[in-house]
Amino acid sequence: MRDEDVLRRLNAALRGRSARDVEAILDRAYRAAVDEATATLEELITRSLLARAADRLAAEEAAEAAAPEGPGSDGLATDTPAPARTASEWAWYVYGIQPQDAEPPVGVTGVLGAEVDGLEAAGLRALVSRVPRVEVDEPALRARLEDLDWVDANARAHEAVLAGALAAGPVVPLSFGTVFHDRPRVAAVLRRHAEKIRAAVDGLAGRSEWGVKALVDTAACDAWLAERAERGAAAASPGADPGGPGRAGRSYLAQRAAERRTRDERHRLLLDLAAEAHGALSELAVDACTDPPQNPELSGHEGEMILNGAYLLDDAAVEAFHRRAGELASRHAGWGLTVQVTGPWPPHHFVALPPLDDDDGDDDDGDDGDDRAGRDDGDAP
Repeated sequence: MRDEDVLRRLNAALRGRSARDVEAILDRAYRAAVDEATATLEELITRSLLARAADRLAAEEAAEAAAPEGPGSDGLATDTPAPARTASEWAWYVYGIQPQDAEPPVGVTGVLGAEVDGLEAAGLRALVSRVPRVEVDEPALRARLEDLDWVDANARAHEAVLAGALAAGPVVPLSFGTVFHDRPRVAAVLRRHAEKIRAAVDGLAGRSEWGVKALVDTAACDAWLAERAERGAAAASPGADPGGPGRAGRSYLAQRAAERRTRDERHRLLLDLAAEAHGALSELAVDACTDPPQNPELSGHEGEMILNGAYLLDDAAVEAFHRRAGELASRHAGWGLTVQVTGPWPPHHFVALPPLDDDDGDDDDGDDGDDRAGRDDGDAP
């Protein structure tokens, strides 16, 4: 059908409708188109990731099969060490900030496989790694962020460092990809924003972030709604004769109408259910927020996600929080509801700090102050 014919039919269909109806129709069509485009793009990205993973595994297997046995067979050069870098060739990647008296994370490897170190100033410790600047300067990092495999591996390393710190007490997480040009600038940021950072640390003491995903089996939900509708129809018209002329036509139209009502009822039901779950869980939290639901093709979850929430909990409330999540799932099991609780996580959702960027922390004098990490920038790692 040509575009002109489509527009002609659309104008005929909309003729006589109010401006509000037309606006609602256009809005629904736009949202449906965005959802379809998003789903298509996500599917393409997923296929690309799977293909890359398969290629990488094949390359690793081929490399292992070709590697000689004996010393040096791990593929690392043993007789020609890499040249040492100068101070200007290094940058400092920052994961997060913890109190100076907290135990630093141990046994974790940072981004790019780098060692995790601590840089202390103003009673705080920044968790850092020294990394080659050529790998993380702005142009290189921008290009790297388009490599989903690279992002996935290094984002996991970033979170592992924060999880190790969280095991010892509160930690203020910084965003993935936070990089400074040198150590004095990191120390300067700690001193410049010490009061706000310490306030954030104090607000996180004895608390942790937990995630909740509520999912609904839409088939089970529709079956529950259909059964309820049938009971209501039977109660409203007891003893009604299902036969008679035109029964088949009426039955088809009634079925289509019932399907539309079921979809509309399910939509309203799931909105109410998400609000109920978030409200009940928020009652036990110090703070709470929600993220957009995840697409099942990317997240791997089964069912329609109606809630993707984050909750800041006092340690004493964690057990009650899990119980309430279980009660919600049990109460609405007939609707196909399941509730997944994960955590504890670094409190990414509940830290509000000023931008801690490289320019903000620039010191004119270049003095590290009470920086105690004890490493000379001119040394190789």
